[in-house]
Amino acid sequence: MGVAESFKSKLIRYVVNVTPVFRATGAWITYISADMRTVKLKLPLKLKTKNPLGTICGGNMYSAVHGIYLVMLMKNLGKEYACVDRLSIIKFLKPGKSTLFAKFELSQVEIDQIITLVEKNSTVDREYLVKLKNSNGVVCGEVTCTVNIRKKRIE
Repeated sequence: MGVAESFKSKLIRYVVNVTPVFRATGAWITYISADMRTVKLKLPLKLKTKNPLGTICGGNMYSAVHGIYLVMLMKNLGKEYACVDRLSIIKFLKPGKSTLFAKFELSQVEIDQIITLVEKNSTVDREYLVKLKNSNGVVCGEVTCTVNIRKKRIE
């Protein structure tokens, strides 16, 4: 699993899970590493997330993962950097007939590359692929999230 959760990361997980905007997605964050480089979530199939076909609604899939990489990057890059969502694209591959799981990971190499590219180019777009899998590991949906990162202006 990597780095264990800290008291602070558990507190962040709790706060996010009870925030109305995140609760509306039907998802639950189940783990945040102390270094904010790994996040896991689950999206259960229940009345709140079910579409008329009896599978997980695509909107719930999308909104459950939207913004996770953005927050991870903001926490890991620090206050000198501004991060904004640029684009997200979802692909529906299989019906979500049961609970879906997603894992988000950032490496130190990725963070170092971003810092280097921002120093060189002033801004950079990074793409992250999030796979929503069932308990058997079957990918039911993929969301490609594009995040723009730049240094904040000092005024």
